[in-house]
Formats: sequence, C-alpha cells, structure tokens
Amino acid sequence: MTARIFCLFFVVSLVLTFGGTAGAGKKSGRKNCLDCHPRMTERFKGKNAHPPFKKKQCLVCHKFHGFANRVELKGSVSEVCTACHDIIEDLSEDNRHAPIDDDESCILCHNPHRSDNPKLLKEKASALCLACHDGPSESSTVHPPFARGDCVACHNPHGSIFEHFLQMPAGYVCLGCHTDIIDGQPENMHAAKDLASCEQCHDGHESQNTFLLHQPQPALCFSCHEFDDSLVTVHGGRTPRRCTECHNPHGSGNTGLIWKHQHPPFADRDCESCHEAGEQPEDLRSPDLCMACHDELSTKAHPEQVLSRKICLDCHTPHASGQPHLLTKPPNQ
Repeated sequence: MTARIFCLFFVVSLVLTFGGTAGAGKKSGRKNCLDCHPRMTERFKGKNAHPPFKKKQCLVCHKFHGFANRVELKGSVSEVCTACHDIIEDLSEDNRHAPIDDDESCILCHNPHRSDNPKLLKEKASALCLACHDGPSESSTVHPPFARGDCVACHNPHGSIFEHFLQMPAGYVCLGCHTDIIDGQPENMHAAKDLASCEQCHDGHESQNTFLLHQPQPALCFSCHEFDDSLVTVHGGRTPRRCTECHNPHGSGNTGLIWKHQHPPFADRDCESCHEAGEQPEDLRSPDLCMACHDELSTKAHPEQVLSRKICLDCHTPHASGQPHLLTKPPNQ
C-alpha cells in the first residue's frame, strides 16, 4: 500500500513539473509562473515590454524549474538573447562592441522584461554610452549628435565591420546628414573627400577648432599641400590666413576648388585693382575701396544702420564664396 501511494505521488509530481506551458494556469493542474513570482506582474505595466514577457511566455527564455523557487535561463544571457536577435551573427569578435563578449553582455544595457526607454534600454542611450565613454569636454566645437548623446546616429552599439563601430564607412555616415557639401563634379572634388574620408580633416566628436577641424587653418591645409614658390606666386607673395576664403574644401565646379561665386577682379586674377604692395590687412577694411566700384548700394538689401557703418567685410568676402553676393554666411544667418 505504501509503495502504491509513493508511486502515485511520484507520477503527480512529474505531471506538475513537466506538463503544460508557463502560461497554463489551474486547468493544467499545476501552478502558474506568476503564482510563485507575483511581483513580476508589476512589470507587465508599461509601454515598452519584451514581447515574450508581455505575453507571459516565460519559457521562451527560462527553464521550468518545478518546486525549486529560482529563475533559471535556458543558457547564458547572450545565448538566450541571440537565439532570437541575430544582431552579431556575421560579426567576428574583433568587430563586436566590447560588452558583447561577456556572457552577461545584453543585460548591461537592456532590461529583458520591461523599460520606459526604447529598445528596452535600462537608461537613455546617452547615459549608457557615457557610463563607459567620455562625454563632451569644454571644447569650443562639439558635433551636435555627440552633444545631445545621440551616439547611435553614427555608431552601431552592438558592433560593425567598419572602424569605430560606425553604421557605414565614415564618409557615408557624414554625408548622410551633410548633403550640402556634395555639390560639384566628381573630377573637381577634394581628394580627401573623394575617398569619403572626412576624418582626415575633421574630428567626429569635438575640436578646439571651427568645423571640428583637427588643426586650424592654414596649418591643416599645409599638412598635405606644400606652400612652395608656385603657391607664393599665385597668392601674390602672401601666406593665406584662411584657405577657405577662396577654396571650397570639399569640391567645386571650378578648377583649384575655387568657390562658385567670385569677385570679378579675383576671377580675372586682377589683384592690383584692390591690393597694393606693402598694404596692411586693416587698410582693406576701408569702405572707400569697395565704394570706388560699388557706389550705388540698395537700401532694400542694406538697411540704413548697415550702410552707415560701411564695413563691407562684415558680411561679404572680397574673393570668392559659396553664397550669392559673396556673402560669408547664408542670408538667414
């Protein structure tokens, strides 16, 4: 009799332990997951929930553990996650974001059950990235995505075959936002741009120089372009202060990468019309030089308070510009 009772108890235990699914309740004759884990019901509430968790399909990730009141995954964290999310399947170990090499990697950034953040992130993406990577310093120029912590605008957080875990090759990532710099014929593109290698001149995060340049002008230009006697002659014996006053650093339809809009004397290489030997830069700021040719200025385009100052170089460049009327900036700026 005792043996029969023991066998019956053993069979019932097996049914309770292995029968049915995690979502099954009283009808299956065994406890539901939430009967032992009632606090988990609080996590069902919220706008961003892991689909298996939301559907109460606990066995997608967890083993059913019978009477032992402990949570056990079907494998390591990374094995369980990548069984559905094959985000690193084609990436070698060298091309993976460092945390992914850890068996617990996924839960360093993600909550496997629920989160108030997109992608089930534990915190905002910017906070997660800056927990390991240095944020913006006191640099004078900061790349806007970096300033607002939008690292995934350029980088893949899991891994990439491209350098620095970029979403695409550097040049294509940049041109995805900076579409205004790709004008001009391919044969007249700056060699660095032609290679889609924006990082040769620019820093992708921050810089002490304008436009995120690695060095100030003209030092950056001279690192590739030797300022020899021929360039001295072309520039009237002067060392240029800013190469971009005349040249488009990305590309131009004109030879020499000269900006599209050119001052007529500059286009004709008639430097003597404005310049004299031995003059100082401040001499060129006199309005009399400009007024000698431009004696009729539109009061519609130039309000009276601007005309009264008569300092043309506050708004215009005397050589070449990418803006109409040789403006130094777009009119709305």
